Parts: sequence; structure tokens; C-alpha cells
Amino acid sequence: MTVKSFDLIQAINSRGTFITSKFCIPHLRKSKNPHILTISPPLYMGNDQVNWFAKMGTGYVLGKYAMTLITHGLAGELRDDGIACNTLWPRTAI
Repeated sequence: MTVKSFDLIQAINSRGTFITSKFCIPHLRKSKNPHILTISPPLYMGNDQVNWFAKMGTGYVLGKYAMTLITHGLAGELRDDGIACNTLWPRTAI
């Protein structure tokens, strides 16, 4: 993976998740049933975890895990506001 590709993945996945959430929060606070849903992996991928890193590439997996960590962090930060934050990881490619 090139450095340019790595930077792009981090900008889209981790930074994009953070910024999109940040600018949606004021609107979500006004909503009756606010949710943030991130398509990102569970923190523990079981025995296939090492294979997933090798198959998808460390830079890509790091970006996806960062999305999960941001979402988990926001869930704690936004709990008192009643904003639910969850991740969803399909079993197959979409």
C-alpha cells in the first residue's frame, strides 16, 4: 500500500466518521429517536482476525477499526443526550 492510499483510507474512514458524526450531533439532539450507525467491524474478529489483516491489508483494517473505536467512544460521550451509537458488520461483502 502506498502512503497516499494509506492517508486516503484514514481520511475517509476514521476522519470521515468523526467529522460526519460531529456535524450531525446538533441535529440528532433535536431528533425523537437519534442514532449513529457505522459500518465497521467488531473489536474482536475471532480466529480469522489475523487472516483478515493479511487479506484486506493493515492500512485498510486500521481505518475500519478506527471507525469502530470512534463509534464506541461516541456512544459513551452521547449517552446522556440519548443518542445511540452502534456498529454493524455484515457477514459477507456488500
